[in-house]
Amino acid sequence: ALPIWRRSVVLDDFYGTGITAVNTRKQIDVTACSSKNGGCSHLCLAKPQNKRTCACPDNFVFADANRTQCQAPDPYLLFAMSSSKTKGYVRRTDLQRNAGVQTV
Repeated sequence: ALPIWRRSVVLDDFYGTGITAVNTRKQIDVTACSSKNGGCSHLCLAKPQNKRTCACPDNFVFADANRTQCQAPDPYLLFAMSSSKTKGYVRRTDLQRNAGVQTV
């Protein structure tokens, strides 16, 4: 079934009950994400009333103030270590800068 905002609403909040009637045969196919991915570089999340929100994949960050362009993080290496003296831990080291090793 389509989300409620992708259907044509016939009756909204029937007498204050919160019941919404929709026409399932009349679908709204065009969203803010339909054209050029909504201007988002990676993920475009359609919202009600033909609005959208851009999102970035895990570990990516927004590269612009408009929050439409995602930027990959600096390359890094994750590794796990364990010994008889420690429970084990995960460490991260930056592959581009000499930033040392950080416990994650």
